[in-house]
Amino acid sequence: MDSQTLVDDLSPKKTTVLKISNGPVAVSRKRPSEGNYEKEKEHCIALFDQWSEADQVEFVERLISRMCHYQHGHINSYLKPMLQRDFITALPAQGLDHIAENILSFLDARSLCSAELV
Repeated sequence: MDSQTLVDDLSPKKTTVLKISNGPVAVSRKRPSEGNYEKEKEHCIALFDQWSEADQVEFVERLISRMCHYQHGHINSYLKPMLQRDFITALPAQGLDHIAENILSFLDARSLCSAELV
């Protein structure tokens, strides 16, 4: 089975375009669940884990481009905490707590309070 056939077989959505007075509207129809979701998901993840980082990023970009606005919001909420970094708490673990103190000493009281809220 070639990879395109596998992708076609696993494709969870088909899109139908309807003509309405205001213009075309895409309507998404999910294929009926056949009880194979978990097995298919694990197979996809196993393949994903074998790819290079660049291939993984390209694949995820293609997945995201196929999602609707609601799904984008959900992905954004999921990723937001992962992308936040608190460099001040990370510095002491690396033996660099004096650098954090030095950086923060340049802030006035108001800026220090604002930084604490971030």
